[in-house]
Amino acid sequence: MYLLINGIFTLSYLATAVIVGFGVHHGGVVTDQAAAIAVGASILLLGILLHQGFARSRRDQSLVSALVTVEQAQHRIEEEVASSRDDINLLATATEKAIKQAPQEHYGDIVAEVRTLETLVRQISENPEGNAALPFKLAVDAVAAPTVSEDLEGEKLLDTIRDALDGNRVDVYLQPVVSLPQRKPSYYETYSRLRDVNGALLEPSKYIAVAESAELVTAIDNNLLFRCVQLVRKSQRRKLNFAFFCNISKYTLEDTSFFPEFIEFMQDNTELAENLIFEFGHADLLAQDRYITSNLGQLGELGFRFSVDRVEDLNLDVDELISRRVSFVKVGATTALNTLENSDEALQFYRIKHALERAGIELIVEKIEKEEQLVDLLDYGINYGQGYLFGTPRLSRDI
Repeated sequence: MYLLINGIFTLSYLATAVIVGFGVHHGGVVTDQAAAIAVGASILLLGILLHQGFARSRRDQSLVSALVTVEQAQHRIEEEVASSRDDINLLATATEKAIKQAPQEHYGDIVAEVRTLETLVRQISENPEGNAALPFKLAVDAVAAPTVSEDLEGEKLLDTIRDALDGNRVDVYLQPVVSLPQRKPSYYETYSRLRDVNGALLEPSKYIAVAESAELVTAIDNNLLFRCVQLVRKSQRRKLNFAFFCNISKYTLEDTSFFPEFIEFMQDNTELAENLIFEFGHADLLAQDRYITSNLGQLGELGFRFSVDRVEDLNLDVDELISRRVSFVKVGATTALNTLENSDEALQFYRIKHALERAGIELIVEKIEKEEQLVDLLDYGINYGQGYLFGTPRLSRDI
């Protein structure tokens, strides 16, 4: 293509030279044929010189543009490396405190957590761009990995959980929260999923109770928190207008070793607040002591928003939600529809919904699985929905 374009320009200069030379000779401007040829040759030479100057200018501009692009990429990588070093420092400090304060019998669990997070953070530090070639959207697998076929239990299941943490086989899955009735994704909720040595998924409903009894939930939570931070950073870099719900269990809230350090980390990364929402169970919110309330208050003052899910009773204390800086309330579809079937309770539902709206708190109905449920809910002006009807959790490839 480049040679063809240059050939066309050269022919045009040659044609112009011939026409000018022929014109000045037959028009009487010059009578000597040699002089006419010289005039034409001068025109041709001038055209070639101008074309070369223009081509050189274009090459210089392309070179400058390429250099600027390289410089910007280098600057972005330097920022990512610096940020990852902060993550490593936070991890090191939290780990040191955890080991000093934990009883001897829990050292094995702590070591598993440390190895998992160290591997994660080092991967980010060594390859900050990650999947830079991904399209300008969230990348998620179209098909989820298979679940574990073997019915694990007891010590075997516990060993599998520990092995997954130790081997950094913890994935992040994303499920959309959509605006209604358009069904357009507005937020994403993050979930952590463990894989066994063969790559098959462990069912959360089967391993959570075991992980809780072995005090491994905090290790899983911490992994998800760090991965959410990296996911938000990538999203912001790509200028994606999404916020992510990141679940925090009561065990992590009560972790006096990790959580204060995490707050310090967030103090240095307040730019994440716009796209990172911390979510915990409603019952856990009500049971918080002064220590936890103070910690969450510090996060709220930094601009981070909170969400509560697993709401079983819609007779909510809106003032308490406001005082605890809650911005989102998630109610199950079954709970919402059962409430709306009773006229008296439906009236209370309307009152709570409007009170939440006046307070700037968004109501999200989750676990919507059927079109019939959605039709009934839309009649009551529900603005946000979540559930298998809009998309099952999919493996994120952005981290």
